[in-house]
Amino acid sequence: MKRLMSIMMVLLSVSLCAQSVFEFKTKEIEPVTLMATYSMRYTEDSLNTDFLPQEDMLLLIGKNTSCFMSYNYYLFVNSLKKITTDIAYKEWLMNPDLRPPVTRFTYRIIKANDQGKITFYGRVMPDFFTYDEPREIFKWTLCSDTISINGYLCQKAKTKFGGRTWIAWFSTALPYPDGPYKFSGLPGLIVKLNDTQNHYTFEMLSIAKPSEMMMIEIGDENYISTTKKEFFKAEDAYHDDIINRAKEAGLSSDSQQTAARNMAKRNNPIELERK
Repeated sequence: MKRLMSIMMVLLSVSLCAQSVFEFKTKEIEPVTLMATYSMRYTEDSLNTDFLPQEDMLLLIGKNTSCFMSYNYYLFVNSLKKITTDIAYKEWLMNPDLRPPVTRFTYRIIKANDQGKITFYGRVMPDFFTYDEPREIFKWTLCSDTISINGYLCQKAKTKFGGRTWIAWFSTALPYPDGPYKFSGLPGLIVKLNDTQNHYTFEMLSIAKPSEMMMIEIGDENYISTTKKEFFKAEDAYHDDIINRAKEAGLSSDSQQTAARNMAKRNNPIELERK
């Protein structure tokens, strides 16, 4: 499975850079003032709840915006940005030791405080898509329960989103109305978040000012503007057609079947309501 994911990430990098390494660009939005790292544990296969993959995720907070993304995807993008020649790019493609760990999560979520919206940037090969949602989608119920998490006094809150009921623990000691994934709107940063089935759990590991200059940015790809419903429709169609997609990518018959079996196990997305 790791080999297949590695192949897919290489294919992604090829499509990102198209004809030449020099074509890879990003659009800068604003400087990062705080960087929070979350551990995400998730149930990929609803029929195998004992298998809980883990991945670190980043929440980059700026003055007016924030960006949520996979830490490994952040490393992947930044490793590409450091390449300056076509020869170095080809070496990067061929040598797995030069590439960061693979990730399934190649999206970025931009929350714009001044515009009151959440913008999702994602990929359904071979296309890039983006869609907007209002930040007011979360209707929080504040509870009186409090606990200490990683040294922060946190208060409990509940909401419903994406077909799941969520429990958040936020801290007013961190006065940022933000959190992992698309979640926001509480009077403090979300330190821990999980759905009531514990299929998805986010827990903050650290928060600090970046040690060097960092920018909130998005890829400079030609994104197709769509709706959330149409994006999920395209994503579901890709999953249903994985054998043909794997064949087009040049994978062997055995690898195509392996890709199909692995894709069938990805049956528990964070948003169950695909509309």
